[in-house]
Amino acid sequence: MPCRTLTFDSGGVKVALALSFLASIEDKLDYPIASCFELIAGTSAGGIAAMGLGLGYTARELISLHRATAAATSLGGGQIHRSLKQSRYSAIRLRNAMRTVFGCHLLGDSRYRLVIPSVDLEQEQIFIFRTPHHPDYTHDANPVMHDVAMAFCAVPPYFLIHVMLNGTFYADGSLRAANPIALAVAEGLGLFGWSREDVFVLSLGCASTRSHASRRSQLDRSASQLALRYTALLQKTQSSGAVALARNLLASRRIFHIEADTNGQDISFDDVSQIARLESLGQQQALNWLPILREHFFSGLAEPFTPLRQRRHRDARSASERLLLRTGICSPHPHLCPVGETSDEKID
Repeated sequence: MPCRTLTFDSGGVKVALALSFLASIEDKLDYPIASCFELIAGTSAGGIAAMGLGLGYTARELISLHRATAAATSLGGGQIHRSLKQSRYSAIRLRNAMRTVFGCHLLGDSRYRLVIPSVDLEQEQIFIFRTPHHPDYTHDANPVMHDVAMAFCAVPPYFLIHVMLNGTFYADGSLRAANPIALAVAEGLGLFGWSREDVFVLSLGCASTRSHASRRSQLDRSASQLALRYTALLQKTQSSGAVALARNLLASRRIFHIEADTNGQDISFDDVSQIARLESLGQQQALNWLPILREHFFSGLAEPFTPLRQRRHRDARSASERLLLRTGICSPHPHLCPVGETSDEKID
């Protein structure tokens, strides 16, 4: 039986490429594309995409939400924060956008298994947010989705570090795992006991740039240009290293890493003017790859996922709802997973 995994690289607005890629394929299917995968993982903006699929959004709906979120968080450029030398953009705008997308849903409301890395700044180590898909991690059903999103998207210097409702400080997961493919493969092999022969991974990268500049021109760049360039280079090398590790754990023929070259043009993580171009690149990649990917990923549905310890999850959700609604933080989100509806089947 195939064990199919979908992963999203980090990349800010460049995640538009991955979402467009999925939407173009989903348009040709008779079911949500997320239902083809046993596990979904994402880092930073890719984590937002993963949680969105988990709540039941289609890839096409996530494109619209991605555009709106990018536009809302970039308005005004967070000038007050720049003057205080804190961050480029306002975390308040991002929080409001995440509440719009996720409402009061908890991580355990996801319809699919999720793995999303962040960085615990107090412990100075990576922290993985998971759906309650294993007996050792059933407590992970409780965090509020929009709070989790703020934690794994707190990437300096774009946004401030985030303090979750439990008081823990978190930063963006791309500081350690720009591409979560190795984490996802380890999750499947280690926690689920999947056989290497059954695992297939669709890894969606962001638009990459091959620099053809001379060594002299590299030296002539300003400090800010170099910082931007090498930040992108760090994430790119992290991603390629994670893919190489995953291929060692499995086999090259079981890993499909999708990337698109921007022909030498740097696209920053916050360049909203490039979203339309990125979506076009994603559509082109989907046309090229669908004949190859259909057999391995889109020929049937994954087994339905039922979170463990659902009754405890329901009680925790009710307590979280009361707190959030009483404080006016958010209102229930009227999407496909209504707050308060939880089956009592398969209680652990």
